[in-house]
Amino acid sequence: MARKKENLEFRYYDIPHGEPLLALYGEDWIRPYGYDKNLKPIVDLHFHNLMEIGWCCYGAGEIILEGKSVPYRDGTLTVIPKNYPHTTNAAQANLNKWQYLFLDMDKTVQELYPDNHRLAQRLLYRINKTPCCTSKEEQPTLFILIRQIFKEMQEHGELYRESVSGLQKALVIELARLNQELIPGTYLMENFKALISNQNLARALWNSFRNSSVLTILCLLVCSLAGYGFEIYHDKAKDIVFTILLTAMMVPFAAIMIPMFRMFSQLKMVNTMAAFMLPSISTPFMIMMFRQASRSFPKDIIEAARTDGLSEIGIFFRMFVPTMKSTYSAALIITFMNAWNNYMWPKIILQTNETITMPMLVSNLLSGYTVDYGMLMLGVLICTLPTAIVFFFFQKSFTEGITGAVK
Repeated sequence: MARKKENLEFRYYDIPHGEPLLALYGEDWIRPYGYDKNLKPIVDLHFHNLMEIGWCCYGAGEIILEGKSVPYRDGTLTVIPKNYPHTTNAAQANLNKWQYLFLDMDKTVQELYPDNHRLAQRLLYRINKTPCCTSKEEQPTLFILIRQIFKEMQEHGELYRESVSGLQKALVIELARLNQELIPGTYLMENFKALISNQNLARALWNSFRNSSVLTILCLLVCSLAGYGFEIYHDKAKDIVFTILLTAMMVPFAAIMIPMFRMFSQLKMVNTMAAFMLPSISTPFMIMMFRQASRSFPKDIIEAARTDGLSEIGIFFRMFVPTMKSTYSAALIITFMNAWNNYMWPKIILQTNETITMPMLVSNLLSGYTVDYGMLMLGVLICTLPTAIVFFFFQKSFTEGITGAVK
């Protein structure tokens, strides 16, 4: 049961000049914590000007964090933010051994991210949000880092300051991971403002939506006409052409990118929507998909339509297209997703800021010396939403369209 604490005591610690942190260890820190020299209980909570990281080498008892009691034992690790009231009580006034590290977390994080103040502040907020009481079994990486820092500080070997500084930065990252949350944070609007101020988000969204939509419509039209023609009017010559088309599926796109770029450059089509769409406006897979779907299209309907005087184009648009709605839905999902997520070809052929697409924008967020992961994750989310919406809107027809069903 936690004892009631009546007063608060401020304890000031100063990191020695030239040292990366302050380490307290040795026989002076083997004591009955929570008791004075006469083994009378100490009734004061205390807080520090620096972050305290404690390691219980042996002993047991309770740690009081603003009135809440948390038990500890051998191997317990504590992380107490600065200015956070707490104290340690040994069980039955027994001797316990603790070792402590005191860090100037503000200075350390600023040195870690000197050019990204927003990210540094976010990291500090996460680290200082709440105290943590864990164990070496639950956080083995944290324990190894703390133990290695104490070893370097005790041995004072060659370049120990540089070694401790490196371990300290790794320790900061590990401490930030302790307070990860699964609930949405409070930086959504801040990340959004940073994203639109650093990147042309509206332009990228419009370019991606326009390019993907137009390409999808043209691809469905061209490939469905081709697939319909290969099946309804098939003969040996058309079968040979279709086989050649299928063989083209085995050629990797990366192998033809450079010749295509040279061709479009000579045609002065670089940085145009046409250059983006033409390589994908007709694909062997889509043609094959529509040909397979056409096999399930009733031939009696075609004969009846011809008898009634309907033209071949009329049969296609007025009979075939409405009947194959599920196939068109599946093809729309695949084509739109491929067009929206296409990165390599647009990166090569679209070279100005005015033609940037969403995958290119997300890539730009990774190109700096430091990465703002909040802004990056928001960019990824915005980039993912349109394809997810398209899929969920047409998902009922997707399976039927892939299997070639007629609805």
